[in-house]
Amino acid sequence: MPRRTLKELTAFQVDKLNKPGYHRVGGVSGLCLQVKASGSRSWVLRMTFGGKRRDLGLGSYPSVTLSMARERARISLDRAWAGFDPVEERRSQRVQAKPPTEEKAAKTFKQCVLEFCQDKIVHQKNAYRARQQFENSLEAYAFPIMGDLPVNKIELDHILQILRPIWKEKPDTASRVRSRVERVLNWATVSGHRAGENPARWRGHLDQILAPPSKLHKQAHHPALPVKDIPDFMRSLKKRKVSNSALALEFLILTASRSGEVRNAEWEEIDFEQQVWNVPAGRTKTGKSHRVPLSKQTFMVLDATPRIAGGKLIWSGVSGKPMSDMTIASIVKKMNAAEEAAEGDGWRDAESNRVATPHGFRSTFRDWAAEETEWPREMAEIALAHNMGSAVERAYRRSDMLERRREMMQDWADFVHRKQNNSSRMV
Repeated sequence: MPRRTLKELTAFQVDKLNKPGYHRVGGVSGLCLQVKASGSRSWVLRMTFGGKRRDLGLGSYPSVTLSMARERARISLDRAWAGFDPVEERRSQRVQAKPPTEEKAAKTFKQCVLEFCQDKIVHQKNAYRARQQFENSLEAYAFPIMGDLPVNKIELDHILQILRPIWKEKPDTASRVRSRVERVLNWATVSGHRAGENPARWRGHLDQILAPPSKLHKQAHHPALPVKDIPDFMRSLKKRKVSNSALALEFLILTASRSGEVRNAEWEEIDFEQQVWNVPAGRTKTGKSHRVPLSKQTFMVLDATPRIAGGKLIWSGVSGKPMSDMTIASIVKKMNAAEEAAEGDGWRDAESNRVATPHGFRSTFRDWAAEETEWPREMAEIALAHNMGSAVERAYRRSDMLERRREMMQDWADFVHRKQNNSSRMV
């Protein structure tokens, strides 16, 4: 009998859970709300690491919301997949955090973060969102290493433990985390809670150890699925239980669009008569509006998407807000895990062997256009909404080539949905 797919509970449904025990809430494998006999509730991530069962606490409810718990759980699972045991990290951090008796009054890094946010961030524009982003990033990456450590005991080794696992994989996130740690430690120094040089400073310090983020951006690429595997991947995706995130992923692949453009897509942007998706300038990377011709298969996706009365978004997440990028990415990760569990090859980039990402499907589309078709390269660049460089490319851009691109995108959709002659991968 096939295993039932766990329904993702809403925040309202979670709030109604009051029976003692562990309640799976869906959205992230193993995420549970633990309800104790006393009535207290907290988040627990139940997972397996190194063949052993692990229960990782993620904070109390409702101080930690459902969306926050899912985000923390995904980050913890990412670290586990990278070879780090989140539970052991937490235990190690607590041991390091025990100060000598005479230093009991020393502030911890976590306390300094909270006070820094209260002193600095609450006064800036969009303070609530800015503070949430600031604290969430440090809770996810810095707190497991040194959250409870006295701020005057933080050294270079702690900073590197935070940054090295994510510096190459997530350069944007790593750079923001480093900058935020540096700001908090600067504040702690000025406030008299620590002395000496800032171990998180970049110039003349970390720049001697870590590659510049700008170089990483040029070298890094989003893991992409090989062209030969995309039909099998789509067939596997279509077998999954229908969900907003799965439909959004299929639409993303068929249109070769960026995740943010798809996640924020609105019904009013779809011109059903002209069969075009009009992406506004404010949501494109180039800052220019972009017309996307829609294939027959994309309309099948739209037809399968339930339209909520009064809702603007095509694929909304919790509380009617846009779903997160990680929500779509988790679909691919789950599919990869299932494929490998069935002794398949998984859905991975051929060069890096990393799991394919939603953005990587744009590279797959570009490779398909170059390797499997005779469509001009400039046409593919327009489809990807890239800035045009050469005179030939700019000439293509001036005309938009909408109808020619419509043929190309239909060819792509037909290729993606084509059936293999057998169950094995193409070689």
